Amino acid sequence: VAQRLSACVASHDTVARMGSNEFMILHTDHQHTREQLESLANELVTAFSAPIVTEGYELFLTPAIGISLYREDAQEVESLLEQARIAMQHARGAGNGLYRFFQGEMMVRAKHLSS
Repeated sequence: VAQRLSACVASHDTVARMGSNEFMILHTDHQHTREQLESLANELVTAFSAPIVTEGYELFLTPAIGISLYREDAQEVESLLEQARIAMQHARGAGNGLYRFFQGEMMVRAKHLSS
């Protein structure tokens, strides 16, 4: 999974595994527009349209992508990660193979669901 993700991003970006089935991409080019990030998200979804073959088995994965933006959504790393996670949950809830940008109302809903 990390290899496939890494193939879609620039060499100066960071791909990290955050959990058993969660990965994070730290995209450090702050000059990208929302449209360019949407294009990257679509490229990531397309990258997983083909199965991953391992030990003779074909694994079919469908990503759910959450996106949070530095300065627009938050400036602290922890907040950006939390917002991306919340956006990912919204993408997952809407159906696999989707992405969502973080929106403030997602935080309200997440707090409501956790209480």
